Amino acid sequence: MSKLLVEIYTDKYRGDIYAIKEPLTITYKDKSFTVPAGFECDGASVPRFLWPLITPRIDPRSIEGATGHDYGYRTDLKGWTKWMLDAMFYQMLVKHGLAKWRAVLAWLGVFLFGVWSFRPFSVTYERYRAMWAVVIGTIAGCILGFILRGAHLI
Repeated sequence: MSKLLVEIYTDKYRGDIYAIKEPLTITYKDKSFTVPAGFECDGASVPRFLWPLITPRIDPRSIEGATGHDYGYRTDLKGWTKWMLDAMFYQMLVKHGLAKWRAVLAWLGVFLFGVWSFRPFSVTYERYRAMWAVVIGTIAGCILGFILRGAHLI
């Protein structure tokens, strides 16, 4: 496993963050890109409920894959799709020693929930909050309807 120099610190709003201290070249199949020194990342950005099953967010086995994945999601890398970045993330996790079953869970997390962060499809924070408000409101309305019907109030 290669040794990537990083600086880890805690940000008031973003939590644990690391910045890479040297450029990192990511290669997947016949494509490659370079993440510039200074790029900041929060580690493996998989849903919080999967953390105990996969790995700590900042883990030596996931730093390179997570950094390349986050950089690809945040920038417009020509010729790279979300699918390719997610597959590269999985490959890098396995390459650096994460068990395959854990890497599959991490891949599923970014594959299913990463669409909100992938730059070409990203939504503003306000639109994201509004979307979830509608989803939560709909679910709450359904639950309330079932409760009231069960109590014969409607």
